[in-house]
Amino acid sequence: MARTLTMTFFILTLFSLPSQGQTDFRVMSYNVENLFDTKDDPLTADNDFLPSGNRHWTSGRFYHKLQQLAKVITAAGEWSTPALIGLCEVENDSVLVRLLDFTPLRRQHYRYCMTHGQDTRGINVAFLYQRDKFRYQGHTEHPVRFTRKQHKHTRNILHVWGDVMTGDRIDVFVCHFPSRTVWMPHVPCVHYATRSTTSVLPHTS
Repeated sequence: MARTLTMTFFILTLFSLPSQGQTDFRVMSYNVENLFDTKDDPLTADNDFLPSGNRHWTSGRFYHKLQQLAKVITAAGEWSTPALIGLCEVENDSVLVRLLDFTPLRRQHYRYCMTHGQDTRGINVAFLYQRDKFRYQGHTEHPVRFTRKQHKHTRNILHVWGDVMTGDRIDVFVCHFPSRTVWMPHVPCVHYATRSTTSVLPHTS
């Protein structure tokens, strides 16, 4: 299986009043690739990520992954950790609490919100924000409707809105769309191109 880039990082330059100059506002989109806890959810197909499952997903491996994710997020921000982070492939609130409270990220004072959709594997998307750089105002989630496969379920789109340091209001959309199957000639396997993104837009009434 071909591997794809799972992290994007960009800087929004926010212009305020001339006396205030300009401020770099860092935004990160990160596919954390199957961030599951080790507990069985009877409502989802998460059996691979249990200690007895195919991935042999133990508490030790889970906490090691959390530490590695925290290192990547910290390194991506260089001298300043990202103000906003869109995460894809997180299972539930429990894994986010552990990521934010039991790793070095606890010193960054992130808060979060996330979707609770009907994906068969229990996969969701989440949004992390630093309260001193983003004043959260609200969020909602939008189900993805399929025209041909009406019984298929996937991750909802997370829509968050809030105010940044300049007083401007922005809308953030965290998306993780279904993988697209691509058949390559003369290649005896299927390659998957995942489509994950975090978009930041000016707020419109």
